[in-house]
Amino acid sequence: MSIELMDEHEQGERVRAWLKENGSSIVTGILLGVAGIFGWQWWGSNQEQQKHNAAAQYAELAEAVERNDRDGVQALLKSIESDYGSTAYSVLGALHWADMQVDAGELAGAAESLRQAKQANKVAELSAVIDTRLARVLLASGEAEAARGVLAAVGKDQGSAMVDELLGDIEAKLGNRDAAIQHWQSAYQRYEDTMPARSMVEMKLLDLGATVPAAETEKADA
Repeated sequence: MSIELMDEHEQGERVRAWLKENGSSIVTGILLGVAGIFGWQWWGSNQEQQKHNAAAQYAELAEAVERNDRDGVQALLKSIESDYGSTAYSVLGALHWADMQVDAGELAGAAESLRQAKQANKVAELSAVIDTRLARVLLASGEAEAARGVLAAVGKDQGSAMVDELLGDIEAKLGNRDAAIQHWQSAYQRYEDTMPARSMVEMKLLDLGATVPAAETEKADA
């Protein structure tokens, strides 16, 4: 708490003491309102400090990820979840940890981390990211049906070329050739022509003997 805020708190306490001794009902209402403003200012400042502290710990976690410091990442993630579990930093930290688990071949652990992140998440923009990563991990674990079920939660407005490609991978794994081709063709059209992923999708289509459609950018130029 800053000196200025401490002074405001002390002023509020002095106001309350004065009211107790002098007790005018009209003045009481006015001065209690003033004391309430001081309290609101402190609460707002405290909230900003909480956000700052959460961001600082998340930055430390990101640095630990860069160093591949698994113990450090786990410790910082536990701290963030404990103190700032209601913020997006908790979810972002869990995504980092899941990535490290995938790199270590710990697919079951990564899936569990992503499920926990999905449950804790309150940011709409992160929902599709979490679902896509969870579906990818499940597919890699041989759980194609479960992966498709997870992506069913991704709305059309949240979908992307990457989601289309992943759905194609899932359908191909399940032996649904036509569905796989449909998703891959959609992904190919939505990827920009400079993206390596577009070439990868083209190879998948050619491997199945499917037609490679014109990309959206090519249609626009025609």
